[in-house]
Amino acid sequence: GWVAKYSPAGTMLWKRTFNGPMVKSGGPDDVAYGVGISPGRELFVVGQQEMSTATKADISVRRYDLGGILREAVSVNGTANQGDAGTGVGFDARGDVYATGWIIKSMTQVQDVWIRKYSVPVCMQASMTATPNPASLGGQVTVVMSVTNTGGTSITGLTPAISAGPGA
Repeated sequence: GWVAKYSPAGTMLWKRTFNGPMVKSGGPDDVAYGVGISPGRELFVVGQQEMSTATKADISVRRYDLGGILREAVSVNGTANQGDAGTGVGFDARGDVYATGWIIKSMTQVQDVWIRKYSVPVCMQASMTATPNPASLGGQVTVVMSVTNTGGTSITGLTPAISAGPGA
């Protein structure tokens, strides 16, 4: 994955890449999906990192200063050790960080919505997962999150379409 900072004129000022410990022959599957600047003027990046062949991808939450210096990196692994990912980041007025994405909790590959609140330095304050309803649908994924100044959160996402078959 990577993150870059540009000037208002479009000149790249810096670029940082990150790779988990697992590098595949076809290249790493490390991806940055969401980025935001906190009220404390720090850059937060969420995504996923390939950690090992056993655990596959974990959620990645990374904190940089505005000069591009990595200050902290945290990873989160779902109970199924499968392809977890962070997709969005938001902040309240106090500077608390809200990260969202999905965690896979079982080998059936059902993705659960994942939201976690961190203080800075990155310390978990609260965590929540939500199982799709009904769970047999699978694949509910958070895509975008918005946070109010008081910490209220709104999330959007997607659920796969269900086909009833021909002629339905």
